[in-house]
Amino acid sequence: MLGSESRSPTPEFRPPSRESSSTKIDISSPRRRNPNWQEWYPPVPPKFEGVEIGKSLYGEPNQETLNLFSELPIGANVLDVGGGDGRYAIPLAMMGHNVTVFDVDEAHLERLEDNAAFLPEDAGRIKPLYADATKEYPVKDKFDAVLSAGFAYLMPPDQLEPVFARMAEAVKPNGSLVVEFATDRVRRDKEGNLLIGGEEHSYTLQVGREILKKLYGESGLELHPTQEKEINLNTSFYDLNANLIIAHGNKNSNNVNSEI
Repeated sequence: MLGSESRSPTPEFRPPSRESSSTKIDISSPRRRNPNWQEWYPPVPPKFEGVEIGKSLYGEPNQETLNLFSELPIGANVLDVGGGDGRYAIPLAMMGHNVTVFDVDEAHLERLEDNAAFLPEDAGRIKPLYADATKEYPVKDKFDAVLSAGFAYLMPPDQLEPVFARMAEAVKPNGSLVVEFATDRVRRDKEGNLLIGGEEHSYTLQVGREILKKLYGESGLELHPTQEKEINLNTSFYDLNANLIIAHGNKNSNNVNSEI
């Protein structure tokens, strides 16, 4: 079971500077998305230029989320669905876990490969895979833990349900599913204009609580008390303010939902 209490900080990854790296970063690559995803995201390409190798374009991960993986044994297998450039995969590997990362954006996966190349020898392995979370997974493996931290809250409920069920199916018995769910989102470009995907769904904090409780229950997972926090994310191409729900549940024989 994943722990919910605060643990020791994640070991710090100190990569070499961009100047000393022999890795070539192609920051001009167009953002390529599976057509099914185009309308959920605002049409803004990522800008990796100026972001230090080993760091995520989207800032530091939430320590509250990382703490949920602290009781996994060294060498545990984690699936990061929609893991992008490694915002969570890098620190999870630094904790000694092996991380498979699914994403539909090739530019992010290429950046992840560059970030992962400088992990120390005693870190876990990172395996980036081009995969669409709305379709059958390219691997049949079961994982000690599955993480979704960057996309589920963009989908309407009817399309989120099968995606959530697929993530839950990938969890081993007694394994865990961790979900970050951003509600009440306000996203603006650097000029202050609102950025909203054409079909992007919006959830209030209360609705987010309710749908997570429903999804965990329908997937046969025991939902533990959630954590909530206000986030203010400043990237090189947009700013995001939201109320974040951090949920986690276990696949075990005592499938009794906890109140949020």
